[in-house]
Amino acid sequence: MVMAVYAALPYMPEGGFLHSLTSGCLVAGLVTVVGALITASLLPSRRASQQERRAHFDPDRGYRRLTTTIITTKEPATMSASEPKVALTNTAHLYARVPEKERLLRFFTEVLGLFPRELARRAGVTAQTPMYAVTFANGAGLSVEFTDDALTDQAAERGAWLELTVTDRDVVEAKAQAFGAKRIVHPATPFVYLQAPGGQVFRIVGHDEQKGS
Repeated sequence: MVMAVYAALPYMPEGGFLHSLTSGCLVAGLVTVVGALITASLLPSRRASQQERRAHFDPDRGYRRLTTTIITTKEPATMSASEPKVALTNTAHLYARVPEKERLLRFFTEVLGLFPRELARRAGVTAQTPMYAVTFANGAGLSVEFTDDALTDQAAERGAWLELTVTDRDVVEAKAQAFGAKRIVHPATPFVYLQAPGGQVFRIVGHDEQKGS
């Protein structure tokens, strides 16, 4: 694109001081104006190519996500849907029927070697009966609430299953058998599952098989 710039100046005699000074200023001014116009005309294409390069190297394209790049006077920002930051804690709570209370507490002690404790009442907790909890070697906690309308053992088999790691799986299996705990067979896996009194199912994993589990 070519642009012409015209300027009207009063007549100056040739060869005079004012003529030379004016001519020099005019030339310098024209050079400045033309340079600015050329820069402005090229700026959109530079920005477009800059945006294309950034879009080409956008890592989000590897995941087929739609992104928008905004070019400002600062660093470009890529806006995309933020990924949810959700983490599963090491605390769980389960329900068990009231008649199974004594046997379940014994299961924790005699089979798993844990020590159930009664939870102190806290502000805002309105349970009619005391809750109990056990703490595992890694600091994880499991609390139990006893209620008459808890699931039956059969229904609990379709609930959430928990996984426990133990030093010696064979020892725990032997203790569970002596205690009378039910062995659960999952048709699609070869793992060891035990059902505690009240219905909760635990997978028992020995330390020697954790890497392949």
